[in-house]
Amino acid sequence: MVKERILLVRNDALGDALVTLPAATALRSRFPKTEVAVLAGERGEWAFRRAGFQVLPDPDGFSETVRLIRDYGPGVVLVASPGGRIPLAAWAARVPVRIGYARRLWGFVYNRPLFLSRKYSGAHEAALAFTLLRPLGIRVSRIEPPRLEPISEAVVEIRNILKNLGIFGKYAVLHPGSGGSATEWPTRHYRELAGMLIEKGYNIVVSGGEEERIAAEGVVAGLEGPCVSLAGLTDLDRLAALIAGATLFVSSSTGPMHLAAALGVSQVALFSRKPPNCPSRWRPLNPRARILTPPGPDDHLAAITPRAVLELLETRPD
Repeated sequence: MVKERILLVRNDALGDALVTLPAATALRSRFPKTEVAVLAGERGEWAFRRAGFQVLPDPDGFSETVRLIRDYGPGVVLVASPGGRIPLAAWAARVPVRIGYARRLWGFVYNRPLFLSRKYSGAHEAALAFTLLRPLGIRVSRIEPPRLEPISEAVVEIRNILKNLGIFGKYAVLHPGSGGSATEWPTRHYRELAGMLIEKGYNIVVSGGEEERIAAEGVVAGLEGPCVSLAGLTDLDRLAALIAGATLFVSSSTGPMHLAAALGVSQVALFSRKPPNCPSRWRPLNPRARILTPPGPDDHLAAITPRAVLELLETRPD
């Protein structure tokens, strides 16, 4: 029997949180009288809060984690993240029902274990999150994509920023970085694509974090036409507003790619075929998403040409 509180753990990155949102939403819908909270990392916390979940910020240290779980007092803990600290802490806190993937060394702590290989399962990460719900009697035939809306204050602020930078009309957002989470498309390819899109009448806005500022500036360097970088200048609220207003979003596999999907923006996502990062596991949950992988036997993202991206856009209009 499900107790009065359920704790879902997804304490890694933004993209991980976004693809886990459908399972979190299903869990909340299935047990409407049960308090469902999420233990989340810094960037994932933003996504769960925007979706209306109570969030317990990840405390990092083991003893602090045990104390947090014990104080919250869940009857069920579902661990969707890799890593042994939190499942071991849930065991030490004597949570009655502990659900998680049991193929790692700490798998013994789960009393509702799931024996599967996430890396080689061939399943999407969102579907893998749903396997955690099976011990609670929840099975679905279709995964509803996550949906978010930007906050109005950030939308107004981004419009004013773009206006002051001379960006008017339709714009494409190019996001050249990945925060080290996946293989990246070369900066020179983004710059070439930006030039092609400018010729097609697009304004170009390059996004990214502070650590991606150099790559973003490399995209806009030397381009003629309406092209600006906002890398390092947007928090997640402003980034969501920026992407939501875009006609097109282009990136490799990264958290903002999943954010664009949750915002329902037309996007092109560039993927390696390697199992840990392949589109079958990490493709954006967005009917408006188009996927490109490297042609031929060599799995190098640089083999995807800017012309191939442009042709995909021209042959498959929204």
